Amino acid sequence: MMCELTVHAEQRLRLRIYELRSSGVCIDDFEREIIKAIEHACNGEYVKTRDNQSILCMPINKCSNVTVIIIYTSIKYNGERIRIITVIPTTKDKTIKRYCN
Repeated sequence: MMCELTVHAEQRLRLRIYELRSSGVCIDDFEREIIKAIEHACNGEYVKTRDNQSILCMPINKCSNVTVIIIYTSIKYNGERIRIITVIPTTKDKTIKRYCN
């Protein structure tokens, strides 16, 4: 499984981390916790599968009420298999319920 995030995905993730940290939701080491969650996903530790997606939801211990949702999507495009990793650090119950329940 390929676990590299695209440059655009990394930028969006860093922006979201900054937003959560500056809102006072998270303390230091938040970025390290996100990287740990991505490593779990890269090791295939997904807990839920639906359609063409594998999903891992991990609560972040060092943040109040933040869950990291990692979605691994495998699609066929022009005869080629494309793998996409989406990382969503969120406090939104609606998003958490959508993917984690």
